[in-house]
Amino acid sequence: MGAKGLTVAPLRNRFHFMPLWRALLALPPTTTNNLVVGWASPTSPTMRLPALSLILLWLIYAVFGWNFASTTSRLLFWALAACCIILVALVFTAPSSMVRRVVMGVIRSDSRALMSVIILAFAVVVAGTWFAYFTRVLVLLAAGALTRIELQRLDYGEWPAFAVIGVVSLWGFAMGLGLYHYFMVVAASAGVGAIA
Repeated sequence: MGAKGLTVAPLRNRFHFMPLWRALLALPPTTTNNLVVGWASPTSPTMRLPALSLILLWLIYAVFGWNFASTTSRLLFWALAACCIILVALVFTAPSSMVRRVVMGVIRSDSRALMSVIILAFAVVVAGTWFAYFTRVLVLLAAGALTRIELQRLDYGEWPAFAVIGVVSLWGFAMGLGLYHYFMVVAASAGVGAIA
């Protein structure tokens, strides 16, 4: 037993760390290139998932759902945010040939290149003006990109990666909305946890 609940096991003249929670869940660790990358399903040992990046993605979207629920209680805005989450997941899993085609189409002529530079400059000004909102969106995008890179490293295709990222993101967002509604609306109105 190593420090802080980690077990150390030799693997090809190197060491990898297996967290204690994985041993408690009895899920066998999967390894590629001397690194533990996630857990394998007990029914399908070939299907691997990047546990850490999926947990991070879920947690970030849960915090986003909590913050979003604290700003608005309209169901229409929640549905619009869920559609945007699906769109972001689709953008992250789009084939690289489609992305290349769109980028090359934008800068094919001089007038399109000028318009794209003007739009980019406007986007930088907006990001600088609303820096607090921009950093929140940037954290969401970074978590999605990290998960996509991990899924790509584990040889997931575009559609399975889209399904994993979309489901985990929407699950985290819905959990954040639900937890905020329960703790701040239901429990507060019932007097649960209220300080007298």
